[in-house]
Amino acid sequence: MTLENVLNCVGGTPCLNLALSSGHVFAKAEFMNPSGSIKDRVAARIIELAIQNGSLRPGMRIAEASSGNMGISLAMAGAAYGYRVTIYMCESASIERRNILRLLGAELVLTPPEQSVGGALEALMADAESDPDVFLVNQFGNKENIAAHYNGTGKELWEDMDGDIDCFISGIGSGGTMMGVGTYLREKNPEVRLIAVEPQGAAALLGHKPKQHGIEGIGDGFLPEIVDPDFIDSIIEVTDSQAVENALALARRKGLFVGMSSGANLAAAALVLKDYPEWKIATTLPDRAERYFSTQLFLNKAV
Repeated sequence: MTLENVLNCVGGTPCLNLALSSGHVFAKAEFMNPSGSIKDRVAARIIELAIQNGSLRPGMRIAEASSGNMGISLAMAGAAYGYRVTIYMCESASIERRNILRLLGAELVLTPPEQSVGGALEALMADAESDPDVFLVNQFGNKENIAAHYNGTGKELWEDMDGDIDCFISGIGSGGTMMGVGTYLREKNPEVRLIAVEPQGAAALLGHKPKQHGIEGIGDGFLPEIVDPDFIDSIIEVTDSQAVENALALARRKGLFVGMSSGANLAAAALVLKDYPEWKIATTLPDRAERYFSTQLFLNKAV
């Protein structure tokens, strides 16, 4: 079989049985998407639909604010379809993420780290207002973000696990994964519990103010427009060290080369299993570890 476009490789990721000693955790291997993260699903859907409906036309420029993964996915999609891409990202993002973006041909605009992704979003909006040829992706408000996970990740998880799911755990970045997968699972089984993961002290769902932390991809410092807090059953805060420890465990015990948001999801799953050891938990491994070489994941003494 041959494929015409790299975006044809998006989705259909394996579901891995992590077989923890404390209970059952199953995770979609989203790091196996072509650019290395779960955001490929969202970028592929938004860009392909925009081309089809004419809102993204030749000569226009794709622009987005991102903590890294969505920017990389959009840069991949832009390169595949021949569009320029500008990504606004705070300076605290890892150097690897910046380099991957530049490798894919994207223009990168860095914003002050203390403003978190919210500052990048403000700079993006100013850009969009001044240039009529900008296609604004708006992952934080675009409901196609939810649809990508409803039609893809959620449906796949349900089929992978034969509908035997008690709980879904997801970090909250743009919120599309939680809202899309959660909606699909709840339609199939209203009793499925939905648990959000956020960095300790930076949980927008708990009303915390923006705060710098080391778990890139979640905890962006504001509550995204597409997220309905009432849809979520509970919130677990995870420390940087817990995310690192669990990412290392996934590498050394399971051979999985994944990033810190994967570690955060696993840390939350372990905490849930202490109270509900019989539950079958579904989650995702959102990205690969190569975009964390300069972070505490690799600078940790255990490495």
